[in-house]
Amino acid sequence: MRTSHSRVPKDDDAYWEAAMRNLRESAYRLIELDDEIPSEAEQTLRQIDDPVLLTDVLAANLKFDMAARQHLLEQPSVEHRFKVVQTFLSEQLNIAELQRKLKNDRHTEMSESQKKAYLREQVRPIQKELGEDDGAEEQLADLAQRLKAASLPEKAKA
Repeated sequence: MRTSHSRVPKDDDAYWEAAMRNLRESAYRLIELDDEIPSEAEQTLRQIDDPVLLTDVLAANLKFDMAARQHLLEQPSVEHRFKVVQTFLSEQLNIAELQRKLKNDRHTEMSESQKKAYLREQVRPIQKELGEDDGAEEQLADLAQRLKAASLPEKAKA
């Protein structure tokens, strides 16, 4: 892989500083969310103060397919490489955030069902201690009533 480390235009230092901060912050967030990226990657990125080098390091290490990565790194325009990396990084960040949300939602759902099961187990000994039956008759009556209320086909009712 050959990269062109041309310099960014000096007349726009403020733009590049802001752009580099945005790129770096996006990369840090992705590192935080993606368990496959080693946490040491953040330290490596912190040591890079050149926007061209930062762009090329990210391009070389993000999950681009090999052909796209090669094509990107061969581009002579720093601005083009930067924009492509920022766009790809944003897409990966969105995916990682959605994955984290789905994972958290599943964990919350499982925790709720585990909590309910635990509480049911706790209720049984208390009911026995109070001399109450286990509620099996009540449960059967409830199920029968729900079956009557359900819109079941005639074959299912038989």
